[in-house]
Amino acid sequence: MSLTITRPQRFILVALVFILAVLAFFVYQRISPQGLFSDLQNDLRAIDPALDAAYTDLNGNTIDLRTYKGRPIIINAWATWMPFSHTELPLIDTVASRYGEDIVVIAMNRMEDRAFIQAFLTTLPSMSHTVFLTDPADTFYRAVDGYAMPETVFYRRDGTMVEHIRGVMSETDLVAGIEEILAD
Repeated sequence: MSLTITRPQRFILVALVFILAVLAFFVYQRISPQGLFSDLQNDLRAIDPALDAAYTDLNGNTIDLRTYKGRPIIINAWATWMPFSHTELPLIDTVASRYGEDIVVIAMNRMEDRAFIQAFLTTLPSMSHTVFLTDPADTFYRAVDGYAMPETVFYRRDGTMVEHIRGVMSETDLVAGIEEILAD
């Protein structure tokens, strides 16, 4: 005996499965204290940028992020292997130059060798408004629960996070983030 499902029956079956999936989603959201998108909601909490981590500049000097305490900070997690670095790093530096000393821009490289980073940077326009740091243990990226590349985090003067952009950002996004951290 074979079971044959007609086209209308198949449509009804697919519709029922879809409705059950949507219903299950809403039930989960309702009964779960965290909800399915809890990690995304938590992006708006104050994130400690791993202040005690061992970050170094491109000369190998240890840099303490507390040096920048009291100033609005933008930290962009990037890597040379990421194609967007070719356009996003110069964009960030260009926009940051409009604000002068009012903000600090840190380009935090993820676990790459300093010499390799320096060679990569020679392929980009000169960037004088960006502090380039290395993060050999990937501490910052993990501290902000990174899962996309690049990840850009905007901090107010008091160190609280205002915005966390996962992935490539536009100039409009960048300016809006800067205006937000300067607003307090």
